[in-house]
Amino acid sequence: VYDNAAQIMRMLDGAWFASGQNEFRGCDLIYDLDQEQLSSGSSECGEPVVITIVPRDDEDEESESSPSP
Repeated sequence: VYDNAAQIMRMLDGAWFASGQNEFRGCDLIYDLDQEQLSSGSSECGEPVVITIVPRDDEDEESESSPSP
């Protein structure tokens, strides 16, 4: 369900959200487009939110923190 006025998207019933290689799964996920934040909605379904975060490579971190020549 997308609320254009509030800029919030609510995903229900086996919701899945990915950001890069990171994944978020749950029965009720809420994504705030303005804040670029994901949160859990209701816990009434009894299922936990499952979050998979893939660590970045050292090379990725160096290229982001070091300016280009």
